This record gives sequence, structure tokens and C-alpha cells, in this order.
Amino acid sequence: MFGTASSGTRSFASRVLSRAALSSASATSSTKAPRQVVSVSSIHQQQRRFVHVEERIKELGITLPKPAGAKANYDVVCHDEEANVMYVSGHLPFQLDGTLMVGKLTGEDDRDVDYGYQAARHAALNIVATLSERLNGDLDQIEKIQKVFGIVQSSDDFQHQHLVMDGASDVLMEIFGKDVGYHARSAIGTSTLPLDITVEVEAIVKLKPALRFLVGQKVECKVGPGPTDWAEGTITRLRYREPEWERPAPYQILLDDGRYIFAPEDTEAVIKEAKPHHQ
Repeated sequence: MFGTASSGTRSFASRVLSRAALSSASATSSTKAPRQVVSVSSIHQQQRRFVHVEERIKELGITLPKPAGAKANYDVVCHDEEANVMYVSGHLPFQLDGTLMVGKLTGEDDRDVDYGYQAARHAALNIVATLSERLNGDLDQIEKIQKVFGIVQSSDDFQHQHLVMDGASDVLMEIFGKDVGYHARSAIGTSTLPLDITVEVEAIVKLKPALRFLVGQKVECKVGPGPTDWAEGTITRLRYREPEWERPAPYQILLDDGRYIFAPEDTEAVIKEAKPHHQ
């Protein structure tokens, strides 16, 4: 078990011991709340949990559409495993009822920009739905939305494509926050789009490095400075993070003695696969 992000300048031993001193206070009486952990800043502080991306989507009142497949001979996502980057194909503005937002923006009606904005927002939500499906529901694997590109079906004299594309950018920022969701972007107009859709949006997404262990896996964790200071536990959450931390810890672990701890690194020096027990 280890210290907080704010204790990064302290030695490994002092961080371990500072957490060890809290062992009696950090014990929990229930195993039904793996998303909570006693704050290391004060043993009297109330338990808190980090709001992960999926939970943030719920708190925002956003419902993701059903992921839509490709409409021609291409894949909706191409994953460059070496670079750990996902290239997301152009997505359409499907609404929750399955209908598409269609039509050309001309600027003749003041509502055109608002309509286009909503279309871009729906297209971006379809991208998020596709990413969630490809990442098995774990949107916290996303490290950065690197680039967004939008195409707006518009007349020659329509010059507000950038305002239309704010619909996509705004919802990505809402869902992922500035650190992850703030991206480079381009927007262009075109005289027509497939299926008469108003907007098409594509993205380039950087993923975090893959972790070695999964939720539910039995592991051994370093819990002190000594060579024998190891304890067994079960992974309860990947990429655990408290609100004040700049970066998440790779794992939250429920130890066999009932304590919740976190592993700050995904290395053999900190966490390893538990050895099988022979009867």
C-alpha cells in the first residue's frame, strides 16, 4: 500500500510506512463497496470514490446510442496496436430512436447552426458508443482524444462549420474532461454527404498502456519496505484515482484482511501474480 500523489517527493520507505500507520483506520467492515477507499490525507476524512468515465456519463444524464456498424466496406475502428492509437471512421448523427439527422445547412434559417450543433453532438456520442463497445465498456482506457475531424453538409455561402462542430467538441469535453477530451480539430463544408446526413465526424484516439492484470484477479502486493512485506488480495478496480490526483494508480486491490489499497505502478516490484496454494 502506498502514499498519495502529493507524497511523490518522499522516499519509497516513508510512503509505505505512512500508509502502514493507517492500517487500522483503513480497514473496512464491508466488501460491497470496492469503489471507496479511506483518504490517506486524514484518517478521519470521509470515504470518497473517483468518478470514472462511465459514471460521469450517467451523472451528466447522457444516454449513449447503440453502436452502429459500418455502412460500406470498411471497419468503424482501426486499432494500431504498436502506437496504441484508434483511428475512428466517420460516424453519423444517429439519434436514440435510430433516426438520422439529415439535410443541408444553408444559413437561411437561424436554427440551422443549432440543428447542426445537435447533429455533431449526436455523431460524437456515436463515436463514444463505438469506443465503449471496442474497449469492453472501459472508457478509462482512453488517454487522449487527439484529433477530431468534421464534415458538414452545407451550402456554398454557409460559413459556420466551426460552430456546428462545437457540438462534437463540447460533448467530448463534458464526458472526458479537459485533460483527456481537449483535442485538435478541423471542420469543412461539403455539398452532399452519404444518406443526406447533416454532419459526419471522425476521430483519432490515444489509449493508455495495457495493464497486466484484470478485475477479479488474485495478486500479491507490496505493503511495506521490507523484502517480505507482501500481502495477497484481489483486483477490484483498474486505473484507480482519487479526485485530487493528477494521474490514476493502475490498480485498486482488496487485501485478504479487508483493507483497500492501491498499487502506484504496474511492475513486478509492486504487484505480481499470486502463487497458487496447494492443498
